[in-house]
Amino acid sequence: MTVPNNSRTPRRRHGFALALMAFVLCVAGLTACSSIALVPAGEHRLAGGLTVHSAIAWNRPPSRLLKEGSGEVWTGDGLMVDALILISGVENGRPIFHAPSRQVKERKVPVFRSGMLPGELAELIQATFANRLGVTLFEIERLAPYRFAGASGFEMEFQMTMADDVLRRGLAAGAVIDGRLYLVIFEAPDLYYFARYRTEVERLIASARAETSSAGP
Repeated sequence: MTVPNNSRTPRRRHGFALALMAFVLCVAGLTACSSIALVPAGEHRLAGGLTVHSAIAWNRPPSRLLKEGSGEVWTGDGLMVDALILISGVENGRPIFHAPSRQVKERKVPVFRSGMLPGELAELIQATFANRLGVTLFEIERLAPYRFAGASGFEMEFQMTMADDVLRRGLAAGAVIDGRLYLVIFEAPDLYYFARYRTEVERLIASARAETSSAGP
């Protein structure tokens, strides 16, 4: 019988755990697991005007990733596995993920501009993940027009890796409405978890509404 060589397994697992922990600390912000709230299936209106409907329940851990009042971060199996980022009404000149005002003034973080075209918005997501979450590789696989929340927007698919070199896949869709950015981003490991939630995330994205004057029916 051939015994597999597992001599490097502890190091790989250690490196994988450190990379995942870094991602969780960036997204969750060192907050207690006891504060995780259940997001039941159904319709949910976020501060900022974005409304979505989910057919499944999610968890909402405390997070410093987004500025208060600009969205929420949900997860199905924990932030070490997957993240559903709901961004609701980012203003012109502000980053899509929270950053200290000094860094924004010194232009050390990428910021949203209300005149950005779909390709520029996709690049903004790419730059933001690299700047705020330490993503080492981010590749846009598909970018296409999409009707989001009743407005002309875009949808994209991407793949990314962090220091652990584990392939993660994601999808995003959004639009600029009344000069503000409304956006949904989902990412998870390519192995099993992305496919597990993909259909539900696509349905959630399709349900999106933004309560603004130009969103339309």
